Amino acid sequence: MKITRKRLSLIIESLLSESKHGEKYICPKCGHEHKEEPGEKCANCGHKYDDPWQGKEWVKPKAKVNEKKDMTCPAATTDISVNTANRDRARKLDWIMYGPLNVEEPGNYWERIADKWNTLVEAAKKSNCGNCVAFDRSPKMVDECIPAITTEPVADEFGVLGYCWMHHFKCHSARTCNTWAAGGPIKTDQSSNEWMKRNREGATNKSPLDQKMYKDDTA
Repeated sequence: MKITRKRLSLIIESLLSESKHGEKYICPKCGHEHKEEPGEKCANCGHKYDDPWQGKEWVKPKAKVNEKKDMTCPAATTDISVNTANRDRARKLDWIMYGPLNVEEPGNYWERIADKWNTLVEAAKKSNCGNCVAFDRSPKMVDECIPAITTEPVADEFGVLGYCWMHHFKCHSARTCNTWAAGGPIKTDQSSNEWMKRNREGATNKSPLDQKMYKDDTA
C-alpha cells in the first residue's frame, strides 16, 4: 500500500485544522463577527440572523462535545489484540514502516528509513515518535489509558510509550515511521481531546484497522 508525501501532508493538515473563527457568529453578508449569538439581525448591516446571503450561511460555533465522552480511551490502549494488530500493520506496510522492532538491536532499520527520507542516519534518528505531532503523552493518556494494558513498560531507559493518533496503537518514543511529522508530542488533555474528535472512528474501533493482516493465534 503506497501513499504520496503530498497526500500524507493533506491528511495531517486536515487532522490539525481548526475553525478559523473559533466561537464567533459571522454574518454571511458583511462578515461582521459577533462574540455572542445575534438577536434578530446582524449588529453591523442588519441582515436577518439565520438567513443565508447569496448561498452563504451564517458561520456558527461548533456544538461542544460531551467532555467525558471525549476523553474515552482509544480501543488499542485497553485491548491488547487491537494494539498488537495495529502495531504490526504499521510495522509491515512500506508506507508506514514503524520501527525498529528492537530498539537495542535496530539492524539496518535506520539506514532504510534514512534512505526513504533521503537524509543521514543521524538526522533520521532525531525524527522519532517522541517528537511526532501525533504522539500523545497527555496526562489522561499516560495516567489512565496506556497503563490499562501494556506489552512493554510505560517507560524504560530508551524512552516512553505514547499513543499514535495516525495509526492507532501504543508506540515507543525511541522508534519512528515513514509518516513522522514534526510538531509533537501532544502534552495536554485538551489537545488529546481534539485528536479524539477528529479520529473517533479509528480510535474507538474494537477491530484491527486491517483485519486481513491479522490472525488471532489464540482463537
